[in-house]
Amino acid sequence: ADPGEKSHATAGRSIRKNINDLTSAEIQSLKDSLQKVIDAPGMNYQRLASWHGWPGLCEHNGRKVACCHHGMASFPGWHRLYVRMLELVMTWQGAQIGLPYWDWTESFTELPALVTDDDHNPFHSGVVEALHETTSRAPRPQLFKDPELGEESFFYRQILLAFEQRDFCDFEVQFEVTHNAIHSWIGGSSPYGMSTLEYSAYDPIFFLHHANVDRQFAIWQALQKYRGLDYNSANCNIQELLMPLEPFNWDVNPIIVVRDYARGIDAFNYEQYSYQYDDLNFHGMTIAELEELLEERRHEDRVFLNFMLHGIETSADVTFDLCDSHDRCNFAGTFAILGGPLEMPWRFDRLFKYDVTKVFQQMHLRPDSDYHVQIHIRSVNGTELDPLLIEAPSVSFVPGIKDGRVHYDDPRPTDFGDLVRSEVSSLTLEEVNSLTNALYKLQNDHGPNGFEAIASFHGAPGLCPEKAANKYSCCQHGMPVFPHWHRLLTVQFERALKEKGSVVGIPYWDWTRPAKGLPQLFTDSHGTNPFGTYDIQSAGHFVERDVQADVLEHLTDEHFEDSLFHQALETLEETNYCDFEVQFEMLHNAIHFLVGGAKTYSMSTLEYSAFDPFFMVHHSSIDRIWRIWQELQKIRRYLLKPLHPFSYETVNADELTRANAAPLQIFDTNKFHYHYDNLELGGHSVKELNELIKDMRSESRLFVALVLFGFGTSASVQVDIDHNGHKEKIGTFYVLGGETEMPWAYERAYKLDMTEAARKLNMDQNSIFNFEVSVTKYDGTPLTVDLPSPFVIHRPANADYDVHILPMSPLTELPPKIVLRKGARVIFQRTHPLVTGPIKEVGSFTNSVYCAIPPGDANSYHLDTEYSLQPGTYYFVSGDEERCRMGRSAQITVDDE
Repeated sequence: ADPGEKSHATAGRSIRKNINDLTSAEIQSLKDSLQKVIDAPGMNYQRLASWHGWPGLCEHNGRKVACCHHGMASFPGWHRLYVRMLELVMTWQGAQIGLPYWDWTESFTELPALVTDDDHNPFHSGVVEALHETTSRAPRPQLFKDPELGEESFFYRQILLAFEQRDFCDFEVQFEVTHNAIHSWIGGSSPYGMSTLEYSAYDPIFFLHHANVDRQFAIWQALQKYRGLDYNSANCNIQELLMPLEPFNWDVNPIIVVRDYARGIDAFNYEQYSYQYDDLNFHGMTIAELEELLEERRHEDRVFLNFMLHGIETSADVTFDLCDSHDRCNFAGTFAILGGPLEMPWRFDRLFKYDVTKVFQQMHLRPDSDYHVQIHIRSVNGTELDPLLIEAPSVSFVPGIKDGRVHYDDPRPTDFGDLVRSEVSSLTLEEVNSLTNALYKLQNDHGPNGFEAIASFHGAPGLCPEKAANKYSCCQHGMPVFPHWHRLLTVQFERALKEKGSVVGIPYWDWTRPAKGLPQLFTDSHGTNPFGTYDIQSAGHFVERDVQADVLEHLTDEHFEDSLFHQALETLEETNYCDFEVQFEMLHNAIHFLVGGAKTYSMSTLEYSAFDPFFMVHHSSIDRIWRIWQELQKIRRYLLKPLHPFSYETVNADELTRANAAPLQIFDTNKFHYHYDNLELGGHSVKELNELIKDMRSESRLFVALVLFGFGTSASVQVDIDHNGHKEKIGTFYVLGGETEMPWAYERAYKLDMTEAARKLNMDQNSIFNFEVSVTKYDGTPLTVDLPSPFVIHRPANADYDVHILPMSPLTELPPKIVLRKGARVIFQRTHPLVTGPIKEVGSFTNSVYCAIPPGDANSYHLDTEYSLQPGTYYFVSGDEERCRMGRSAQITVDDE
């Protein structure tokens, strides 16, 4: 049946009706049956009440605690079973209708007559027989009058926000905290009543309240079903929901259906307990109409205070004021905490959100204004508590869904299981909560697919080769499969987060746009922010960051020639995959250093970078640039050797990434079920990027070229031109490495644009360049590295080839091998008067070693002359045998693509 329609059976033992719609006969039936339950032996009201709170029948860490679940994902399920228990026991005693629900989201000025009539009415109050105490109520004024003086009921607004949530655990937090206020504001200061966790269930109004709470849970489930989302299960706190809910699973429970389906996950399906509601309308709205209202609310800009709540071993009211820079304060809101000495310890793993939009508007504040929040906590007995019991809230501005904005109504995987990777600043509060909650759980999972285990794939402690005694870090740097290996690692993180409940892909940060620091996701210090840091268990040290804010601000300004945007554009310019990969990896290294700085346990070191939660967001960003390049250029198809440790069955527990560990398979992202919200870079579409690259290629440019290898540590490399005593800086790049790095050496040159530096010195491609290269370890100490001599690459305007200008001098040492793309040109430039031509090509490596130089002009290449080399491998030596025997040789391979 449609959940918005009235049930055809509006009376009967399995039907729960609105308390205001009960007939006189139904009211009398309820009173009579409850009195019989109170008077009965065995499973009577006293026994049932004790299952919730006092005297504490369950055990936690060796001490007796109340059995009720609060502050946990199992809260709705536990109380669903609890209400059904009393309902069935009352049915045994003759009740002709189910327990009614009291919809306290409707405005009211007094409690329902069923609980206030004191004429032979068991609903009027209860007793705690063992203590000879009678329950009482001391309603607070805010129960009947909206504390925020809003147009609608306070509870109506709070429950609407709960209904908006599309993740069960997000819903549960909003839902439970709203429920707490009814407890607090009915019980007031009464020591034996609704405001205490221990004694609230002894007051029969408890069950009318919780029948309504359960109905709200059922309405949310109907909304989820209407949305096409999970409604009879959860994708969060799975292990907790699989545990039996005590005491319902105990043998003393005579109700078999409850005893047999006594797990939190079972309780989602309430139909198996054989009850239903008269309807699931909310304030006269059907489920479809309610969802339409909720969607309208999502179109408004809103501001939330976000509280990370936990048990404080008492019940309390929390009020908070919003104060501006002049300490002018306005009341901003209130909520309640239900607890007591017998409570089971609890701590929410996600934020409780409180809408303070109207207060911000009234005080003319913006989210970035200067303001602070004052918290007041008052125990139910009137005692003022330390406000520091609760962490100061964070503030979130949630922009409304505007026309023209690309919006994914459903952030969950599509029918194909795809996750959406969005720009980190565009994440909704719902998506941020989903991601942070999942990461928090993943960081606390110390199993084979937990955060630390996956991070160790990259660096410390070293897992490769699989069965070797001496192992090194598995990450592949300085190799053509660098993008593939890191794509696989990012997918591994992403799938693990999904298993922990994340409904979004790993976001990316477009650092080609202006920035003064890291995104707020990484800097928010309020509450438990798993993106803020991580305690590396294997190292006994927290992740560190030394953000180079000034450099970052400069490099993210597109107007500077050395900006990250221009570096990215030059990377995307490459049409050969292997040339692209070199530029791509060096671009990637820059962000590692800008975040890690001089710290060891940071993004700056190969061993520990993957333990920083920023790492996976960075690599989502880098992977996106590769996707953009793929849109610009079809890549070569080879590279079939599996990537380690993803292919190791003994290390990798994820079957998907293990089965797709060959680079060729990794080019296709469809099988990994993720896509990006867009493929813009710096605000430019792929088409616009292509035009920008064309514009860039319309100018003649010069590059300094270096063929790099691993340094055994992370380091920055600065390159300058020294011309007649005048020094001009070309730029700085970064190499990521460490003691346990997999040895690597490029055969293709990394190019650093020196067009502007050369222009300032009035130099061009015909000039003789003297380069100074200085290497500094990440911690600031100078590093001696014997790099091959740099050379010059000239990229003529509108040409589809590069000219490689190789310096010929007894003072230079060229790389042992240089690989060039098809169509490349070469000039052997005389840079020293002792050099005489021509240069000889000897045909084989052996001939080059033994200086078997052809006689005459055979295979001769004259100095300062441009040559176009056909695909193949060339072995060049000096035409002078003596200089050849001094080791002056170079191998050049031109790829046939």
